[in-house]
Amino acid sequence: MAKSVTRRGPGRAPAGTVDGRSALLRAARVVFAARGYAAATTREILAKSDTTSPTLHHHFGSKAGLYCAVREQVTAEILAEFEAATVGCGTGFTDRLDAIMDASVVINERDPAVSRIVFAAPIESGQNPELAHSAA
Repeated sequence: MAKSVTRRGPGRAPAGTVDGRSALLRAARVVFAARGYAAATTREILAKSDTTSPTLHHHFGSKAGLYCAVREQVTAEILAEFEAATVGCGTGFTDRLDAIMDASVVINERDPAVSRIVFAAPIESGQNPELAHSAA
Protein backbone atom coordinates (compact mmCIF):
# COMPACT_ATOMS: atom_id res chain seq x y z
CA MET A 1 0.00 0.00 0.00
CA ALA A 2 1.43 3.38 -1.01
CA LYS A 3 1.84 6.03 1.64
CA SER A 4 -0.36 9.07 1.08
CA VAL A 5 1.53 12.36 0.95
CA THR A 6 -0.30 15.62 1.43
CA ARG A 7 0.85 18.21 -1.06
CA ARG A 8 1.69 21.61 0.33
CA GLY A 9 1.56 24.93 -1.47
CA PRO A 10 4.69 26.51 -2.93
CA GLY A 11 7.12 27.75 -0.29
CA ARG A 12 5.54 25.74 2.50
CA ALA A 13 7.50 23.18 4.45
CA PRO A 14 5.99 19.75 4.98
CA ALA A 15 3.74 19.62 8.03
CA GLY A 16 5.63 19.02 11.23
CA THR A 17 9.07 19.97 9.89
CA VAL A 18 9.16 23.56 11.13
CA ASP A 19 8.02 24.92 14.47
CA GLY A 20 6.86 28.29 13.19
CA ARG A 21 5.95 29.69 16.58
CA SER A 22 9.36 28.96 18.10
CA ALA A 23 11.17 30.15 14.99
CA LEU A 24 9.26 33.43 15.06
CA LEU A 25 9.98 33.97 18.77
CA ARG A 26 13.71 33.33 18.28
CA ALA A 27 13.97 35.63 15.28
CA ALA A 28 11.80 38.37 16.79
CA ARG A 29 13.89 38.39 19.97
CA VAL A 30 16.99 39.17 17.93
CA VAL A 31 15.34 41.75 15.68
CA PHE A 32 13.41 43.57 18.43
CA ALA A 33 16.54 43.71 20.60
CA ALA A 34 18.63 45.10 17.77
CA ARG A 35 16.16 47.57 16.27
CA GLY A 36 13.43 48.19 18.81
CA TYR A 37 9.76 47.57 18.18
CA ALA A 38 9.02 50.47 15.80
CA ALA A 39 12.06 49.96 13.55
CA ALA A 40 11.74 46.16 13.44
CA THR A 41 9.92 44.91 10.38
CA THR A 42 7.86 41.79 10.08
CA ARG A 43 9.58 41.19 6.75
CA GLU A 44 12.97 40.90 8.51
CA ILE A 45 11.52 38.71 11.27
CA LEU A 46 9.86 36.44 8.73
CA ALA A 47 13.08 36.15 6.72
CA LYS A 48 15.14 35.29 9.84
CA SER A 49 12.55 32.76 11.01
CA ASP A 50 12.02 31.23 7.57
CA THR A 51 8.26 31.45 8.11
CA THR A 52 5.38 33.27 6.44
CA SER A 53 3.07 36.12 7.32
CA PRO A 54 0.12 33.73 7.80
CA THR A 55 2.19 31.82 10.37
CA LEU A 56 2.86 35.02 12.29
CA HIS A 57 -0.81 35.99 12.21
CA HIS A 58 -1.92 32.49 13.17
CA HIS A 59 0.24 32.37 16.28
CA PHE A 60 0.40 36.02 17.37
CA GLY A 61 -2.20 38.00 15.46
CA SER A 62 0.12 40.90 14.69
CA LYS A 63 3.59 42.36 15.14
CA ALA A 64 2.39 43.78 18.47
CA GLY A 65 1.20 40.34 19.57
CA LEU A 66 4.58 38.88 18.63
CA TYR A 67 6.41 41.60 20.57
CA CYS A 68 4.27 40.95 23.64
CA ALA A 69 4.91 37.20 23.36
CA VAL A 70 8.67 37.80 23.17
CA ARG A 71 8.49 40.12 26.18
CA GLU A 72 6.47 37.55 28.16
CA GLN A 73 8.87 34.75 27.19
CA VAL A 74 11.91 36.78 28.25
CA THR A 75 10.26 37.77 31.53
CA ALA A 76 9.39 34.15 32.31
CA GLU A 77 12.96 33.06 31.58
CA ILE A 78 14.38 35.73 33.86
CA LEU A 79 12.04 34.89 36.72
CA ALA A 80 12.85 31.18 36.41
CA GLU A 81 16.60 31.95 36.47
CA PHE A 82 16.20 34.21 39.52
CA GLU A 83 14.14 31.60 41.37
CA ALA A 84 16.70 28.90 40.60
CA ALA A 85 19.54 31.19 41.67
CA THR A 86 18.00 31.91 45.06
CA VAL A 87 17.32 28.28 45.98
CA GLY A 88 19.63 27.32 48.82
CA CYS A 89 21.41 30.67 49.00
CA GLY A 90 20.01 31.59 52.39
CA THR A 91 17.11 33.69 53.48
CA GLY A 92 18.92 36.97 53.98
CA PHE A 93 18.14 39.84 51.66
CA THR A 94 21.76 40.42 50.65
CA ASP A 95 22.36 36.72 49.95
CA ARG A 96 19.33 36.57 47.68
CA LEU A 97 20.17 39.88 46.00
CA ASP A 98 23.75 38.71 45.33
CA ALA A 99 22.41 35.50 43.78
CA ILE A 100 20.02 37.45 41.57
CA MET A 101 22.76 39.86 40.49
CA ASP A 102 25.06 36.94 39.63
CA ALA A 103 22.24 35.33 37.66
CA SER A 104 21.66 38.62 35.81
CA VAL A 105 25.25 38.63 34.62
CA VAL A 106 24.96 35.03 33.39
CA ILE A 107 21.67 35.75 31.60
CA ASN A 108 23.15 38.78 29.84
CA GLU A 109 26.30 36.92 28.82
CA ARG A 110 24.23 34.05 27.42
CA ASP A 111 21.77 36.26 25.51
CA PRO A 112 22.28 40.05 25.48
CA ALA A 113 18.92 40.45 23.71
CA VAL A 114 17.18 39.63 26.99
CA SER A 115 18.36 42.74 28.83
CA ARG A 116 17.75 44.95 25.79
CA ILE A 117 14.15 43.80 25.58
CA VAL A 118 13.50 44.07 29.32
CA PHE A 119 14.89 47.58 29.63
CA ALA A 120 13.24 48.82 26.43
CA ALA A 121 9.79 47.32 27.11
CA PRO A 122 8.40 50.21 29.24
CA ILE A 123 9.66 52.77 26.72
CA GLU A 124 8.31 50.79 23.77
CA SER A 125 4.92 50.52 25.47
CA GLY A 126 4.85 54.26 26.07
CA GLN A 127 5.79 55.11 22.49
CA ASN A 128 3.63 52.54 20.70
CA PRO A 129 -0.07 52.65 21.66
CA GLU A 130 -0.68 49.11 20.37
CA LEU A 131 1.61 47.83 23.14
CA ALA A 132 0.22 49.98 25.95
CA HIS A 133 -2.71 47.68 26.77
CA SER A 134 -0.31 44.90 27.72
CA ALA A 135 2.53 46.84 29.29
CA ALA A 136 4.77 44.81 31.57
